[in-house]
Amino acid sequence: MASLLIAASSGSAGAAECTMMGIQAIAPAGTTITSATALTDPVPYCDVLGYVRTETGTQTNQVKFELGLPDPTTWNTGFEVTGNGGFAGGLDTAEIPVNFWIPLGWASAITDTGHESPNSSDDEIDGSFALNNPADKDDWLYRSVHVVTVASQAI
Repeated sequence: MASLLIAASSGSAGAAECTMMGIQAIAPAGTTITSATALTDPVPYCDVLGYVRTETGTQTNQVKFELGLPDPTTWNTGFEVTGNGGFAGGLDTAEIPVNFWIPLGWASAITDTGHESPNSSDDEIDGSFALNNPADKDDWLYRSVHVVTVASQAI
């Protein structure tokens, strides 16, 4: 297994190891890391999966994300978040995977916008997730990209 350290960008000394526990230790409150894997294709990077907990009234939700962190020696301090089409509903990384920007030194994230589409063949046009579900609707409308950006930048 390849070992990869992720440098802290806030000016603090030290680095996090590319492990679930290492990344969770630097993740902000409300963020849960479900995996962190050191990969080498197309170049060495840390692939992180997780979610940010959100709330609307008494309803809670999870905004899932995938984050690609380049090797700190090649990171140009750039960061981008890729959206996905229509109503989204998954980590649709086939169009622009998080490792697309890694060879250029960029960190990259994608979000499911707060819901998994029940209809995988038509997830871009299936808006049924929002019916009687204010938390999912708020995440899709405005909150998901923000909370994933905040969490990703902290990591």
